[in-house]
Amino acid sequence: MRRALTLTVIALVAFPWGASAQDPPPPANGLVEFGKKTIAVFQKPVHPILETVAPGGWLGAGLGYNTQKLWNNQAFASVEGVFTIRQYWNTEANFGLQGTRYRVESYARARDMKRLPLSGLGNNTEQTDLTTFRLLDREIGGIGSVRFGAVAVGGRIESLWPELKPGEGNDVPSFEQRFTEETLPGMVSQPHFAHYQTFVNVDYPYDLNARGFTGGDYRLAFSYVRDGEQDRYSFRRLTGEVQQRIPGLRDDQRLTLHGLISTTYTPAGNTVPFYLQGTLGGAGSVRAYNDEIIGTDGSKATLRGFDDLRFRGPHLLLLQAEYRFTVWGPIDATAFVDAGKVTLNRSDLDLRDFEHDYGGSLSLMTGDATAVRVDFGFGGGEGAHVFFSIGPIFAQ
Repeated sequence: MRRALTLTVIALVAFPWGASAQDPPPPANGLVEFGKKTIAVFQKPVHPILETVAPGGWLGAGLGYNTQKLWNNQAFASVEGVFTIRQYWNTEANFGLQGTRYRVESYARARDMKRLPLSGLGNNTEQTDLTTFRLLDREIGGIGSVRFGAVAVGGRIESLWPELKPGEGNDVPSFEQRFTEETLPGMVSQPHFAHYQTFVNVDYPYDLNARGFTGGDYRLAFSYVRDGEQDRYSFRRLTGEVQQRIPGLRDDQRLTLHGLISTTYTPAGNTVPFYLQGTLGGAGSVRAYNDEIIGTDGSKATLRGFDDLRFRGPHLLLLQAEYRFTVWGPIDATAFVDAGKVTLNRSDLDLRDFEHDYGGSLSLMTGDATAVRVDFGFGGGEGAHVFFSIGPIFAQ
């Protein structure tokens, strides 16, 4: 299904409707105008939604409502529900206040992901060890920040109620058939967690009209996750991320450099449950609400020469470089290289023994935002991989 959908998108990008081998290509502004009208449907207060809930669920559709016009435009609210082809579902609601220098938001979310891929922990796992697990993820919390020009300082507090079940499907084993609590911590019991986080974001330039092909985004976050029942899964996490944009050879080109590092600290006798560990691989992820990574140029993908969630561990390091250029009208292309690894020990978090890949992408753009993107990843030693992504503009 995903391959067929990808080929359809490629065909639409390469061969616009109604064109023949002898006909000249239609003007780019016609496609842009069509795109604007389509996007406008998804920006109405009550609007359809197209998104993927998590890896393994394929594309989903749903309905959402949001408004920015409460209390003289100082409050906002939204609610949505999505159901995917493989019966994943997600429902969430939020309410918040925002001003010129501050933003606070409360939220609640529940989602059911029925066949998340899992090959074990660390970088030395094999594709043949692939299993699936089902995760019911429920969370409620709040996040707030205060901005001082380009710098935003904030924090979050939330409660998490994860629940694991056997993965669905008969094509690969369920995780409990291959792993134990000793090899996969957190597999037997899932307590209630409290999550506390502080963060600093730096966005330069901060002026949205000046952003795009130059500047950078930087983030540093510290989290404390407390096991509220057994105290055997409590841990701390420190995460740093950098995205630097550099002008290319022409005005419509840019080079983006991206780095992400994350490490965890556990008290003696404690361990990080596997479903809260970091992951690398593919274009999909399973992250907390409102806790997306900055990512590279128009993508949150990590190691695109591997399957989604291919590697999992308590410590990770990711380095990426991506060069973007315009192909025609609203069609952009990129060439990229990725390198990264997860480790079971912090001492192994160095610049050796990286997994790596290379590839390219095609994107249908709406201004500076990506509407639809197809990534092609090679060089990971596990075959070629194609990832179809829907931009956030369809899931607002």
